[in-house]
Amino acid sequence: MSKFIKLSVIIPTIVFYCLMFSCTEKNSIKGLWVVDNISFYFDEKKNTPSMIKQFGEQEQQSTLSFLNDSIVNIKLNKMNGDYHYIIDKYGIITIYGNDNSLPDNILGTLSDGIITSIVKTDIGEMTVTFIKQ
Repeated sequence: MSKFIKLSVIIPTIVFYCLMFSCTEKNSIKGLWVVDNISFYFDEKKNTPSMIKQFGEQEQQSTLSFLNDSIVNIKLNKMNGDYHYIIDKYGIITIYGNDNSLPDNILGTLSDGIITSIVKTDIGEMTVTFIKQ
């Protein structure tokens, strides 16, 4: 009987702390995130500096708006719209559409108040860091 009483106290306590951690993580992400920095990894032999600069200026307007604990509005590269998201225990943010059309699509990683996203484009790759506004 005493084992049952101990378990009935311990299990809800563990569940409570797990829920508190996951809710705190998602609550801290809510709001508008804007571009802080963009790093380019483009083949400069195939792309002119002016093309890379223009591409960077366009991406500087990118935003992530976390509307609640499951929906994010994305304006990044060719992605525009609302997506569902989850954050795993490592801070990896995975997004998917209402019809699960984007299975296992990694938006980026949340770490130390910064979201880092690696974006592959037709002309190369860039790393975009977002900060909460």
